[in-house]
Amino acid sequence: MAHYDYWEGGDSLARLAQHEFFQNCLLKDARAGEVFPAIRGARFDFYYQGQKLCSFNGRTFQSNIA
Repeated sequence: MAHYDYWEGGDSLARLAQHEFFQNCLLKDARAGEVFPAIRGARFDFYYQGQKLCSFNGRTFQSNIA
């Protein structure tokens, strides 16, 4: 298991928690265990059934879902 002495995200966590998409869509599914959040350097990736749904870079969400 990797050990990190610091996290590169700065205040990204606070911005994520306040983001409308996170509050209205992802948070409920993450609490239910449907969506898995992962910290990757300075961004958050969100997975559903092993596939990445989207990423949050501290300012915006990005996705390749059509």
